[in-house]
Amino acid sequence: MTATIQRFYNIEIAKNNDLNFLKLFHTSRSVQLFLAIFVFIILQLLGNWLIYSKLKIPESRIEAAYWSYQLAIISFVLSMSNVPYRALIIANEKMGIFAVISILEVSLKLAAIVCLSIVPGDKLITYSSLILLTTVLVNASFKRYCIKKYSFSKGRYRIESEYFSALINFSFWSLLSNISVVLRNQGISILLNFFYGVIVNAAHAITLQVSGILNSFISNFTQAANPQIVKLYAQGDLEEMKDLVLFSSRISFLLILLIGLPFYIYIELFLNLWLSDVPPYVEIFTKLVIVQIFVEAFSSVQSTAQAATGKIKLYHLVLSGIGLLNIPVAYFFLSNKSEPQVVFMVSIFLSGIISVARLFFLKNSIHLSIKEYLTKVIVRCIVIAIICVGACNLIKSNFQSSVVASGIGYIISTICTLVVCFLLGLNRLERSSVYDRIKKAVK
Repeated sequence: MTATIQRFYNIEIAKNNDLNFLKLFHTSRSVQLFLAIFVFIILQLLGNWLIYSKLKIPESRIEAAYWSYQLAIISFVLSMSNVPYRALIIANEKMGIFAVISILEVSLKLAAIVCLSIVPGDKLITYSSLILLTTVLVNASFKRYCIKKYSFSKGRYRIESEYFSALINFSFWSLLSNISVVLRNQGISILLNFFYGVIVNAAHAITLQVSGILNSFISNFTQAANPQIVKLYAQGDLEEMKDLVLFSSRISFLLILLIGLPFYIYIELFLNLWLSDVPPYVEIFTKLVIVQIFVEAFSSVQSTAQAATGKIKLYHLVLSGIGLLNIPVAYFFLSNKSEPQVVFMVSIFLSGIISVARLFFLKNSIHLSIKEYLTKVIVRCIVIAIICVGACNLIKSNFQSSVVASGIGYIISTICTLVVCFLLGLNRLERSSVYDRIKKAVK
């Protein structure tokens, strides 16, 4: 949703029309408030039906599940209503403050996990309450910065007809895509609960936390690239836009490789340090989710490029439809006594199909060369990944005698991955740019 609103902001910024931008901002606030109320009603109706009628929850835990769900809904709705402020910061490329608040958000979420061991009361409700508190503080930080930096952002909610219909239409299709992702993820959770019960559900919940942390790293980078992609399209500079899409896609993959690969190789070490008693299936679930993140590493940049064109109706219909196939296909396998990890394998396969579909949409909308994308991004990233996997496994084979040795192996693996990504993932000019930035930072 942030990318949707930010896209409209960047187009108006490119036109350099302050009055129209002001109208757009206040209309976007009204649209997001309307959508937040709509989503709140839908989630209330759907959630109560699932909790009390469909999910296999022990009777003693139904109340905790109900209240944690309610707190999660409030967090989600608050985040939706705060989208215009986040988009305003990103559209104006104030990435320094965005990074500071994002670090605050991650730190507070980690603190919430630590607090579970010392705060009395039901752990599920406590965690949900702390996440809600984090959401409130983070949203307040974004809003406070915007009001201080952009005085017009504290105005009243207004609707300008010239922007309302466009925002509603664009937001509807983006919301449809977001809902399909939620249904895809939560559908997996419901299926696992239905066929295997709460123990496997617990493993899936832990996996989602890991996935969220890793995805946040990619998101923070692509947030910086998104405004430039939209501006270049608005200015009609398609060639430079395509170059930026290729560059950003490659860097997105390299970043997740740097963070995700060493974590994947040493997943057992981290799970044992994090959890005193690792639930069954957590390791295999987490590894498969990391593989899916690798497959989807290019998706954010591709989605931004497509959204910049405004041609999103068919795009979201096709991609959402493919993604939702995960539920019936996974149900088929689980009903035929397959192991629970099959749902993640299906999800990886469908993510691959969606990635291919995105390329064909970009070929039609901005004339992106699929051959060029494959050679300059996909093939290059796969070669780098193969080299890094081999090097990390070799390092691990020599550093696994103890926890300390594994920790040293992880650090060496991360450094090795960084060096390979730097030497093979960047061209000469990009490496020179990095050197210059390091020199300036040291001085």
